[in-house]
Amino acid sequence: MRIAAEGRKFGLYLLVSTQRPQKVHENVLSQCDNLVLMRMNSAADLGVVAEVFSFAPAGLVERATAFRQGEALVAGKICSHPALIRFGARFSE
Repeated sequence: MRIAAEGRKFGLYLLVSTQRPQKVHENVLSQCDNLVLMRMNSAADLGVVAEVFSFAPAGLVERATAFRQGEALVAGKICSHPALIRFGARFSE
């Protein structure tokens, strides 16, 4: 947790990736400035995400239950405004 809380002043950054945000310590989540949210089915986990990442509009967070493969909500300092994006372009032959 110390790296999450103090790492930035030393030029260290931490990427936290989980399918269960409820199980990540609240101090770690509170230090996160960015969110990349992919499909999530748990209403309880979505509630945690919406609470911790209040800079992401609740309506967009709630849509995560219907995201298709490769779709995500991106919000925070990583982008100018919250946006729905798609990873991995598919090319037809």
